[in-house]
Amino acid sequence: MDNLKYNKPSVFNLAIGEKDGTVKMFSHLEHDTSSSILKSTDLCGKIYPFTKKQTLIQVKLTTLDNAVGNLPNPLTPEILIKMDIQGYEGRVIEGGKETLSKAEACIIEIDLDSLYEG
Repeated sequence: MDNLKYNKPSVFNLAIGEKDGTVKMFSHLEHDTSSSILKSTDLCGKIYPFTKKQTLIQVKLTTLDNAVGNLPNPLTPEILIKMDIQGYEGRVIEGGKETLSKAEACIIEIDLDSLYEG
Protein backbone atom coordinates (compact mmCIF):
# COMPACT_ATOMS: atom_id res chain seq x y z
CA MET A 1 0.00 0.00 0.00
CA ASP A 2 2.95 2.37 0.52
CA ASN A 3 3.55 2.70 -3.22
CA LEU A 4 -0.07 3.67 -4.08
CA LYS A 5 -0.60 7.27 -5.09
CA TYR A 6 -3.95 8.99 -4.75
CA ASN A 7 -4.93 12.08 -6.69
CA LYS A 8 -6.69 14.74 -4.70
CA PRO A 9 -10.36 14.85 -5.79
CA SER A 10 -11.33 17.83 -7.90
CA VAL A 11 -14.66 19.29 -8.95
CA PHE A 12 -15.15 21.08 -12.26
CA ASN A 13 -18.11 23.21 -13.28
CA LEU A 14 -18.68 21.60 -16.69
CA ALA A 15 -20.45 18.77 -18.47
CA ILE A 16 -18.66 15.94 -20.26
CA GLY A 17 -19.78 14.79 -23.70
CA GLU A 18 -18.63 14.18 -27.25
CA LYS A 19 -17.55 17.74 -28.19
CA ASP A 20 -16.59 21.17 -26.86
CA GLY A 21 -19.15 23.95 -26.58
CA THR A 22 -22.16 24.74 -24.44
CA VAL A 23 -25.30 22.73 -23.84
CA LYS A 24 -28.57 23.06 -21.98
CA MET A 25 -28.96 20.75 -19.00
CA PHE A 26 -32.13 19.74 -17.21
CA SER A 27 -31.27 20.59 -13.61
CA HIS A 28 -33.41 18.62 -11.15
CA LEU A 29 -34.19 21.08 -8.37
CA GLU A 30 -34.90 18.54 -5.63
CA HIS A 31 -32.19 16.01 -6.59
CA ASP A 32 -29.44 17.69 -8.57
CA THR A 33 -27.28 14.57 -8.82
CA SER A 34 -29.80 13.12 -11.28
CA SER A 35 -29.68 16.18 -13.57
CA SER A 36 -28.98 15.37 -17.20
CA ILE A 37 -28.38 16.89 -20.58
CA LEU A 38 -31.12 14.53 -21.72
CA LYS A 39 -34.75 15.22 -20.91
CA SER A 40 -36.13 12.82 -18.31
CA THR A 41 -39.04 10.59 -19.30
CA ASP A 42 -42.44 10.34 -17.64
CA LEU A 43 -41.27 6.99 -16.25
CA CYS A 44 -38.35 8.72 -14.52
CA GLY A 45 -40.76 11.11 -12.80
CA LYS A 46 -43.04 8.24 -11.83
CA ILE A 47 -40.26 6.12 -10.32
CA TYR A 48 -38.33 9.07 -8.90
CA PRO A 49 -40.86 11.85 -8.15
CA PHE A 50 -38.09 14.11 -6.78
CA THR A 51 -36.88 14.56 -10.39
CA LYS A 52 -40.09 16.23 -11.60
CA LYS A 53 -39.17 19.80 -10.64
CA GLN A 54 -36.48 20.96 -13.04
CA THR A 55 -35.17 23.94 -14.89
CA LEU A 56 -32.98 24.34 -17.95
CA ILE A 57 -29.52 25.76 -17.36
CA GLN A 58 -26.67 26.49 -19.76
CA VAL A 59 -23.41 24.67 -19.00
CA LYS A 60 -19.96 24.43 -20.57
CA LEU A 61 -19.40 21.13 -22.37
CA THR A 62 -16.09 19.43 -23.09
CA THR A 63 -14.81 15.94 -23.79
CA LEU A 64 -13.35 13.57 -21.22
CA ASP A 65 -10.09 13.58 -23.17
CA ASN A 66 -9.89 17.39 -23.10
CA ALA A 67 -10.83 17.59 -19.41
CA VAL A 68 -8.18 15.02 -18.46
CA GLY A 69 -5.64 16.62 -20.79
CA ASN A 70 -6.03 19.92 -18.95
CA LEU A 71 -5.35 18.48 -15.49
CA PRO A 72 -2.27 19.92 -13.76
CA ASN A 73 -0.89 16.39 -13.20
CA PRO A 74 -1.19 13.55 -15.73
CA LEU A 75 -3.16 10.48 -14.75
CA THR A 76 -1.11 7.70 -13.22
CA PRO A 77 -1.18 4.23 -14.81
CA GLU A 78 -3.81 1.67 -13.81
CA ILE A 79 -6.62 4.21 -13.44
CA LEU A 80 -10.18 3.28 -12.56
CA ILE A 81 -12.96 5.24 -14.26
CA LYS A 82 -16.45 5.32 -12.77
CA MET A 83 -19.26 6.84 -14.82
CA ASP A 84 -22.70 7.79 -13.53
CA ILE A 85 -23.85 9.98 -16.39
CA GLN A 86 -27.65 9.87 -16.50
CA GLY A 87 -28.07 8.45 -20.00
CA TYR A 88 -25.21 10.33 -21.68
CA GLU A 89 -22.70 7.46 -21.53
CA GLY A 90 -22.34 6.93 -25.29
CA ARG A 91 -21.43 10.55 -25.89
CA VAL A 92 -18.91 10.59 -23.02
CA ILE A 93 -17.30 7.42 -24.37
CA GLU A 94 -17.12 9.00 -27.84
CA GLY A 95 -15.24 12.00 -26.42
CA GLY A 96 -13.07 9.96 -24.08
CA LYS A 97 -11.55 7.13 -26.12
CA GLU A 98 -7.95 8.10 -25.35
CA THR A 99 -8.59 8.38 -21.60
CA LEU A 100 -10.66 5.20 -21.48
CA SER A 101 -7.91 3.28 -23.30
CA LYS A 102 -5.62 4.04 -20.33
CA ALA A 103 -8.04 2.64 -17.76
CA GLU A 104 -7.40 -0.64 -16.00
CA ALA A 105 -11.14 -0.86 -15.32
CA CYS A 106 -14.28 1.14 -15.97
CA ILE A 107 -17.48 0.99 -13.95
CA ILE A 108 -20.58 2.35 -15.65
CA GLU A 109 -23.88 2.67 -13.82
CA ILE A 110 -26.79 1.58 -16.00
CA ASP A 111 -30.53 1.41 -15.55
CA LEU A 112 -32.58 -0.80 -17.82
CA ASP A 113 -35.59 1.51 -17.48
CA SER A 114 -35.84 4.35 -20.02
CA LEU A 115 -35.29 7.25 -17.62
CA TYR A 116 -34.01 9.78 -20.19
CA GLU A 117 -34.91 10.52 -23.81
CA GLY A 118 -32.31 9.79 -26.47
